[in-house]
Amino acid sequence: MVFFTAFFLAPFTVVIIASLTTEGDQIFTLQHYIKVLSDQYNWNVIALTFRIAALTTLISLLLGYPLAWYLVRIIRWKAWRRVCILLVIIPMFTSNIVRSFGWMVLLGRTGLVNQESVIQRFDRVPGPFFG
Repeated sequence: MVFFTAFFLAPFTVVIIASLTTEGDQIFTLQHYIKVLSDQYNWNVIALTFRIAALTTLISLLLGYPLAWYLVRIIRWKAWRRVCILLVIIPMFTSNIVRSFGWMVLLGRTGLVNQESVIQRFDRVPGPFFG
């Protein structure tokens, strides 16, 4: 509990107090929140974030439930079921760093997705997809 208080609650309290007071006078104010919430750009970012979250959830449901149903109801041979479950779980064991480098290889400026042969298949104007 001491660790939680020292490294989470104390910094969190400092940030909350700093966001609710002015810089010099330490007077209570909501001006920082009003400034952020009155900017249309921030609302667009919030809306985009929720759209991406909803789309990700929908795709996960559309892919996850049929796969789970297939693993539980269709596959009768227990050894094959274990192999399939293991194939689903193995990516969870890789670290975030290794996973990030994998995405960099795929989506980087000279990555697999941005190679000229891949771009030409989509009849795009020459140039990278990302970056």
